[in-house]
Amino acid sequence: MKQTLFLLALILALFSCGKDELQPAPIDTGIKEEIYKGTGCYPNDPETLVRYSLFVDEENNVRYLYGSRNTPESRKNFWIAKFTSTGECIWETLHKNNQYSSRAHNFRLLKNGNILVANVLEGDEAYKFYECSPVIVSPKDGKTKFAKVFDGYFYSDVTMFDDFFFCTINENELKRNPKARDWCAQIDNEGNVIRHAARLMIPTEKVLFTNDSTFIEITPLHISKENIFGNYNENEWSYLVKLPSYDTCEMSLSFENNEVIGTYHLTINGKDSTEIYKLSYSTGKPIIKITDLAIVPPNKKIGIGKEYSLQLIVTPVEATEVDLIWKSSNPNIATVNEHGVIKGISEGDCIISASTPDGEHTASCEIHIVKENIEVTQEVSIINMNGYVTGSISTHILNVTESEITLTNIYVIDTSTNTTIAMADSTLLGILEPNTIRTFNMSLYQTYLPALIIEYKYKNKEYKETILWDVK
Repeated sequence: MKQTLFLLALILALFSCGKDELQPAPIDTGIKEEIYKGTGCYPNDPETLVRYSLFVDEENNVRYLYGSRNTPESRKNFWIAKFTSTGECIWETLHKNNQYSSRAHNFRLLKNGNILVANVLEGDEAYKFYECSPVIVSPKDGKTKFAKVFDGYFYSDVTMFDDFFFCTINENELKRNPKARDWCAQIDNEGNVIRHAARLMIPTEKVLFTNDSTFIEITPLHISKENIFGNYNENEWSYLVKLPSYDTCEMSLSFENNEVIGTYHLTINGKDSTEIYKLSYSTGKPIIKITDLAIVPPNKKIGIGKEYSLQLIVTPVEATEVDLIWKSSNPNIATVNEHGVIKGISEGDCIISASTPDGEHTASCEIHIVKENIEVTQEVSIINMNGYVTGSISTHILNVTESEITLTNIYVIDTSTNTTIAMADSTLLGILEPNTIRTFNMSLYQTYLPALIIEYKYKNKEYKETILWDVK
């Protein structure tokens, strides 16, 4: 965007509120053409203008005059007007302050197209200022929103980003105006004050904000995640880049699917070269993409109100792309959280899936939510050598129904061969009364990923439960 700022005036104010404008000689009636010659604008009632400056928006082919205008009721009122390329007035806005003289100052175009100007409150004495606060003006109709930081707020400098801007005051202005405080305000492009504080760390390098306080910064030396509060915590990081020797370097940042992409466009001995770094937004480590996913077990039956942690097998094992997207095909049957923990809600079947953020890889598991007849808990004392288990396991079975069940068979299998390894004491089988617990003890020797099988009858219907032990 090309904009040209023409300054029309004779006396330069010492405070920055006067830096972008000068006070013209008294305006005589009928000098519209003279103003037009200097600005290309035909303002209404030109004889009432006190100060005015010109901003040309070449991209949108319009012009703005801003400053102050006298009215019969008061003198020096905040004023801004928009004009066509041929000088006709489209709209003008006048704001009166009952206590002080005021004027519009320091014109900026924000990234969303809105206008930012300062509202300067000043006294009758020369160079005496009471406030310099930001005002958002709509380029469509001139409607204003005064961003109230606090009474007596002053700013001189503006740093703009896509969705918001920062107002600060520099050392020279602090010295010139004893009423000013060294204070920073962050304001969105619609004029809403996000926060203000004595100190905020405003980035000066090339950055990409991911929210209103966190940003990614890229330099020829590093890519870093930082925040405007200037404190470093576990959520921030810095990654050192290693670029070859270059003649020129242009940098860019992008952010999507929890991935930070830093791109360096280099020229080396007259030839173009590109270096790309893909980092995890969470950790700052280089991203190693997942090539395959699997969920274990591929199907699972759990009771209403019960929880179960699904095991995710990732290939390659050193993959850093771990922020997967978990979904349930029917949350009314079962829910799943970001860690793969499912919870039974009501009877029925659904599919639980885990996907990479880019959607290239997905694994799924069939979930069957049932009203449980038995509740199983275990106590283990084992040694696990690469999945081969040796030791003892005590299994406690509780009848959670209102009727008796009949335990018909309980045994352990080796899941690699599907062979039976251990059998429960047959004398403990048989009828299990409601709210009654029965315990079965079994020993294992080098059994690979053992599974407990419980077979029983309930109301003349046969059931079979398979329980994989957590033997980590």
